[in-house]
Amino acid sequence: MLSLSEFREEFKEDMVRVLNNRETAKWLLSPPFPYSEKDADEFLSRYKNDENSLNMNFAIVNEGKFIGGIGLKLKSEEYAEVGFYIDELQRNKGYCSDALIKILDYAFGKLDIPVIKAEVFEGNTASERVLSKCGFKFEKDSEQAERLGVTYNTKLFKIEKAEFIHRNTKKI
Repeated sequence: MLSLSEFREEFKEDMVRVLNNRETAKWLLSPPFPYSEKDADEFLSRYKNDENSLNMNFAIVNEGKFIGGIGLKLKSEEYAEVGFYIDELQRNKGYCSDALIKILDYAFGKLDIPVIKAEVFEGNTASERVLSKCGFKFEKDSEQAERLGVTYNTKLFKIEKAEFIHRNTKKI
């Protein structure tokens, strides 16, 4: 069963393995590459979630095993940004979509954030599909960003709280 949890020391080995995968790392803006145990230790010591934090990061866990991460960054009272990654071996199983729905439910329900945005590198069609499946709409082409020596155009997607509630109420 899929769940979101705090990042824990027991996830470190899998975090390093997942984030050291170039196919995963190339789509992520912030983690260093290559990703070391030292990087994981720094992350684990730095990120502790609480409702007053501007950044919240959760491990995506399936049957007790770390398979990815999802984060929420509060940009203002008006919106937050979400980002996610998944172990290459766990892709195309619906785990990212399930994790994204859980984080949206948390952000809109508990934190009462009116809009969630996501920015993806052009060419990251897997993340675009996850966002679309969860109700995000393409908003605009955005800025350029550089990762692993490649410059990417980025695309901005968003979902509003009212749309999320409407979509999920219809499924009941």
